[in-house]
Amino acid sequence: SMRLYFTPDQPQVRQTLSLHAHVMDRGGEPLSRGDVTAKITAPSGNSDAVRLISGGEEWGVFHGQYTTTEPGQHEVVLTCKQTGAT
Repeated sequence: SMRLYFTPDQPQVRQTLSLHAHVMDRGGEPLSRGDVTAKITAPSGNSDAVRLISGGEEWGVFHGQYTTTEPGQHEVVLTCKQTGAT
């Protein structure tokens, strides 16, 4: 399973978001390493892939950053190659 958190909750244009994902393996244990990617699609349809990196200090926690370039609602799809979860 995966959970995505981001701050700030209501980002402004050109503001950098901090992305945090909690990722568990198929057995429910925190994933220590993995390829975790957030595909972020802006209202215009432009999309960016952001690789989330393991925090190291806490198993199962991955971090990344994304800077908004457009106003409006964005869609985020989180994937993990090792678990096949989306």
